Amino acid sequence: MTEQVKKPIWKKWWFYAIWLILIIAAQSQKDGGEPASSNNTSAPKTEKSAAPPPAPAKTAGIGDTVKTSYFDVTVNSLSFSKVAGTNEFSRVNAGDGNHFAILNITIKNTDTEGRSLLAGEMRADYNGKQLKFDDAQVILEDGFLSLETLNPLTKITGNVVFKLPEELQTGLSYLPPRSDLLIRLN
Repeated sequence: MTEQVKKPIWKKWWFYAIWLILIIAAQSQKDGGEPASSNNTSAPKTEKSAAPPPAPAKTAGIGDTVKTSYFDVTVNSLSFSKVAGTNEFSRVNAGDGNHFAILNITIKNTDTEGRSLLAGEMRADYNGKQLKFDDAQVILEDGFLSLETLNPLTKITGNVVFKLPEELQTGLSYLPPRSDLLIRLN
């Protein structure tokens, strides 16, 4: 009599078919879709349009302290200059038609651990549009805030610099990082 040897389960075709179906269903769920079904009686999906984030509703002014997720932020002053920095190696020129908006700010870390400082955003009302400048200049010298980490309950005062077109001198606001409260500058 010949003895029939059973194949291990992983050598059977249906084992791999089940795994393939499970992988496809898991990938479909991961991509935000619904699992595939043979019954197409569900309502058609509608595409969601990407709406721009709402503009911050509240405002503060120069000298007011704004509380964010990790920091208390105060804008002390605003000035304009064609050049940022005093050191000949780190000085930056704004270029033709541009100038720098230099914000002197004080930041206090109110969190329980050290936090890296972010520049935030400069906003400008211009011809009925709100322009967003979210790329601050990095000036690597004393008195300019960049690439800093602030320990809990410590504070620092320094300058944050944004390059703007020369025509933008009014209608400016500053949005500290992780905040929904604009600080009106002028």
